[in-house]
Amino acid sequence: KKMCLTWNADFEWCNDYPGPYVPLMSGGLLGISKHWWQLTGGYDNGMLSWGGENLDQSMRAWLCGGEIVVAETSFVAHMWRDSAKPKTRLRYKIPTDHVRRNRLRAATAWLGPWAEKVRGFPEFEAFDPEKGTLSLGDMTEIDDFRSRLKCKGFESYLERFSDLYEGTGRLPTEIYNLREKRTGLCLQKEKKHDLALRTCSQGSELQRFHGANRNGEGKCCSGIALWDYRLCLEANYMNTPLHLGNCATHSRSTPQHLRIEGGQLHWSAGCIAPASAGLSAARAATFKHGGSCDARVSMAEKGFHVRTQSEPYMCLSGGQSELLFTKCDWTDPNQLFTPRNKPGGHEAGSGQQIALGNPDDHQCIDAAGGKAPLGYECYPPSAKNPNQYFIAQEGDPLIWERANGPSTCIDVASSAPQLASCAGTSTGAKRGQRWQRDAARGGTMRLRDPEANL
Repeated sequence: KKMCLTWNADFEWCNDYPGPYVPLMSGGLLGISKHWWQLTGGYDNGMLSWGGENLDQSMRAWLCGGEIVVAETSFVAHMWRDSAKPKTRLRYKIPTDHVRRNRLRAATAWLGPWAEKVRGFPEFEAFDPEKGTLSLGDMTEIDDFRSRLKCKGFESYLERFSDLYEGTGRLPTEIYNLREKRTGLCLQKEKKHDLALRTCSQGSELQRFHGANRNGEGKCCSGIALWDYRLCLEANYMNTPLHLGNCATHSRSTPQHLRIEGGQLHWSAGCIAPASAGLSAARAATFKHGGSCDARVSMAEKGFHVRTQSEPYMCLSGGQSELLFTKCDWTDPNQLFTPRNKPGGHEAGSGQQIALGNPDDHQCIDAAGGKAPLGYECYPPSAKNPNQYFIAQEGDPLIWERANGPSTCIDVASSAPQLASCAGTSTGAKRGQRWQRDAARGGTMRLRDPEANL
């Protein structure tokens, strides 16, 4: 129901933006009075085909004396395009040039000098007045309405929504590279949401970062974002790769709690460092029948850990939705689990909810119907949800006490090797393809991965 304006004259859904006011309307969820429609000139007659009208209408409202609010009790039917449903398929063509033209036309009309930032995006190069081949068309009609209604400049919009642009890092005070001192390399975005250390370049848009996301005081910043991408640095578990995720702009997302302090890149449960070949790879958590699990409960002062009994020792980690086994670290809060209240009404009476880390975060281990253990919002005791009944006793596996059927326990999922093209360097085989003979006898042997010790 709420959109927020991005610097490439597009939008992102931001339903978590607090309050009733809407920074940017959705073109398909719009209700407007006839008086305001006629007063502000309706749609821009210079736009073509589809797209961009929501940006134009939003700026007309906020800059020319109106406002946009959520009608909480309203219902709007919208048929989304679905290739599996013939009646929703697109019956006409929408030229992409028209969509980009409409967006840039609206930005040029209402953003004033800030539109130069929009024109800097590669998708608008074709509209460059000197080098481009496409035109925005005549802007006289919009200019006349803006002058007649004495509309304000875009600065007033930024001031009106300063909690959005300044408070979440959308309008950062500084942009920087993140350089690792020992190697002299800089953090860079790779394909999709991956990150890697590469040769530093101050001009590379893939290496520019800034503070982002609202902190506990309602101000910026609790995380670090990649400029122009609205992607934030994110780490779910200890000893797992740092990656990029959609910025949790208004919510307090623990995986995105990063800060630069004392020359170090601090995460909520540790520090970010280049990957070491000696770290054990994370493994998924799964269910096994009966009490045959290698992972066992180990009680601690304020909860318990779930640790494997054979090398390499790994512990259950519950940072967010997916539960993983990672290298044991007793200081990692994601590896500490806490029994909560016993959900009422369970016949056996011995199962209880298990909180991930801090019980106040209200995230519990959930069986998801037996598919795989995961982190999920804790149900109230009155819900009597059987997916959150677990038995934790010292030295025993962590048991999911099923309402119907045999009990199952949480263990490390098996990791089957995959075939890939052989690769190597002048010093040996590529990482992930190095194997050693182990415990050879009687003409047979085991193949051991020396890096993961598996």
